[in-house]
Amino acid sequence: ATFAGEDSLFFREVDSLEWSRIVGAQRVCFATGGVPWFSVYAFQPDLVVEGTARPDMPNLYARPLLDAIKQGRMVYTGTSAGAVVMSFALGPLTADATVQSRRLKTGADRRVDCGARGELGIKWLYPGVGEYVGVPHRLVFRPHVTFNGETGSYIGNALAPGKLGGAIVAPKHDIWACLLCDYDWDQGYADAVQFFEGKCAFHVGKSTGSFKLSEHARADLAEFNHPDPGPTMPRQPVGVPAEGLSFEWDGKQEVIGAGPECEGQPFRVYADQHGPLVDAPPL
Repeated sequence: ATFAGEDSLFFREVDSLEWSRIVGAQRVCFATGGVPWFSVYAFQPDLVVEGTARPDMPNLYARPLLDAIKQGRMVYTGTSAGAVVMSFALGPLTADATVQSRRLKTGADRRVDCGARGELGIKWLYPGVGEYVGVPHRLVFRPHVTFNGETGSYIGNALAPGKLGGAIVAPKHDIWACLLCDYDWDQGYADAVQFFEGKCAFHVGKSTGSFKLSEHARADLAEFNHPDPGPTMPRQPVGVPAEGLSFEWDGKQEVIGAGPECEGQPFRVYADQHGPLVDAPPL
């Protein structure tokens, strides 16, 4: 591809054969953040035309990448939208607007509707990318789950899987939400999920940082007779080792990382979108 219609050190136009050769020489695909709808559109194994996938029109950009990942010749690393695109279902999992602006080769901008009644059609809800490469267990990925010390609660994106559940009518099988926390995002401290040899592993990032608690958040703790941690509170419970935590998951049970129902070492702040909970303190 080109950037603003011109070749550069990072962007140049190539044909499908050269693109396949370039991809074949790589061992890692790193998918960055951005607008998930563009990632869904770009990674479709078949082109989507007016909301319908066309098996007679293979996506010559995506197929070499997806097939290399599926066959184990390339490791896929996705962050933010690059992780969300691998979800079994998407739709309201993201708050990004479905109407976006796309830059054309002419330099002009074109408004694109990526919604269910727009260019993506059913792919808006069921992208199919993760399924194509072999992501198991009908997982949906919600990165950037973040606790806010000012409000003493998790910010709104933690609710996104619930909104997605409302968009799926009578699913025949369980659909699992994988919530990935940011601890110190600018330092790269966050959770990760890994798929290898048919297995799934969850990696809890380690953080030694702390939240600044507002007076409002401390008052909420006092209302429930929870201990006052002072003006700051650690980002994680005590006991998370320096290298973080890792565990395999078989797709059969829910994993709870905080509170009275947590089995084993807690690794999350215990709260919801409204603030602290009455049955146990945050840490």
